[in-house]
Amino acid sequence: MPFANQSTQTYLAFDYGERRIGVAVGQAVTGTATPIVTIRAKHTAPDWDAIKSLIHEWEPDALIVGLPTITDHSSQRLARKITAFCQALQTRFARPVHTIDESFTSTEAYHRLRTQRRLGRKRVLTKEDIDRWAAAIILESWMATHKHDTVVS
Repeated sequence: MPFANQSTQTYLAFDYGERRIGVAVGQAVTGTATPIVTIRAKHTAPDWDAIKSLIHEWEPDALIVGLPTITDHSSQRLARKITAFCQALQTRFARPVHTIDESFTSTEAYHRLRTQRRLGRKRVLTKEDIDRWAAAIILESWMATHKHDTVVS
């Protein structure tokens, strides 16, 4: 297949958690990401039907997953689960899967949302909001470091 035109590439990003997975979509042309949904786990497993639906809807060229690089015991256990999640994404959806350090993305998402609240956002902040926004930050970080990459389909 031919190289994809970078300016039209669409990506889905995932902020993986054992209970919730934040999801964002972005396009290379703008380099920005939009938080879209938080998927709840089904009995500690990803809701693959919900993920399949999103991939069908957005038809992303690649999938981006946040992976912690901090090396404490709990993050190592989570990193193994995230790696398994990435492998399952690749196997199930036959799309390139990329990872990027997601350390502190939830903290940054929380601060961005608090700023919005001070500027007039009416809704109370929820964990689901933070998860979606963390996914958007993951995706924007990945796009910023891969500006000149193209995905081969």
